[in-house]
Amino acid sequence: MTEPAEAFARACPDISTATEISTGDIVHYYHAKLTDDTRTLRVFTVGPKSTDEAVDETFERISGQWLNLSTYPNVVTVKTRGDKPRPWIAVELVDGRPLKAVQSDLSLPEIRTVLDDIAEALRNAALYNTTHGALSPETVWIQQT
Repeated sequence: MTEPAEAFARACPDISTATEISTGDIVHYYHAKLTDDTRTLRVFTVGPKSTDEAVDETFERISGQWLNLSTYPNVVTVKTRGDKPRPWIAVELVDGRPLKAVQSDLSLPEIRTVLDDIAEALRNAALYNTTHGALSPETVWIQQT
């Protein structure tokens, strides 16, 4: 049986390879390479079993909002997105660790820096009337600088 990531890569003209990282009921998450880029990226896509057009529309709206914000500091950069074979978005692979994994190791000045960076990202999102629907210590990534 073909894995969803492999089937997605074969059906998507912009993706050359994909490896499954996680598969939820609605969104699948892969590490993938674009046909014109050798770097590994994170790809989020609507799951192949979804037949609800509202899910596709919501995914496309949210990925469009992310694209608008991705030029700002402290927001993961969107590389590209598409809708074939189903809606998807490719973003940079962050070289870091989730806040949840490092929060107890941060000094007070580091905590201030992290909070300032999160606040700035949220301020920029608000400029586009956008909110992060899943902001948590698991979705905030800390990069060593």
